[in-house]
Amino acid sequence: MQLTLIYPKFPFWRAEICRLALHLGGVPFEESHPARGALPDLERDGTLPYGQIPVLLVDGEPLAQTGAIARFCADLAGLTPRDPLLAAKVDELVDATTDVTNLLSPTMRISDLAERIKAREALVAGPLAQWLGRLDRAAGRALARAGAEGDGWLYGGHVTLADLALWGLLKWLKAGTLDGVPATLIDPHPHLTAVFERVAAHEPVRAWMRRYEG
Repeated sequence: MQLTLIYPKFPFWRAEICRLALHLGGVPFEESHPARGALPDLERDGTLPYGQIPVLLVDGEPLAQTGAIARFCADLAGLTPRDPLLAAKVDELVDATTDVTNLLSPTMRISDLAERIKAREALVAGPLAQWLGRLDRAAGRALARAGAEGDGWLYGGHVTLADLALWGLLKWLKAGTLDGVPATLIDPHPHLTAVFERVAAHEPVRAWMRRYEG
């Protein structure tokens, strides 16, 4: 099977978990980093079914939508729990992290810095704070169910998309690059912090992320 992921060489978490899942599973794949100006042509020739990236070419057949791509990659990589309920719980958490991203996405289109900061500060004080609390409670429940045998992973005793998605989202929020979003936002949430640190310390993840250093 020949796999080619179409996305810029930029570690935004929603696409990065697709590449990272394949890397962790030892699944060979190629990357294509098209310029933004090339996207309309790629849509016209059918490479981008919905005019968006990422897209994964599977033996030339385009697979679109980040969630579908990530789940496909996780299945190939052996990262999906075999228990159907645990697999669904992984999907649940990935979808929840997407909801948090969707809160912030509209602020990316605010060109005025002061307005952008104001909009994000309102999110930090309200909906974003609520969602982080929900995620922290969900992570706490998962870690408690997994117990010591879970080795710090959320579901199934091994790394899954849930761990990668949560880590990726938190890494983005903690980076200090989002105007109006304090890098300390996650600090009051112990379960989120535990998941973040567990994934960040995982050597295969560290090895993959070194490609963006320097």
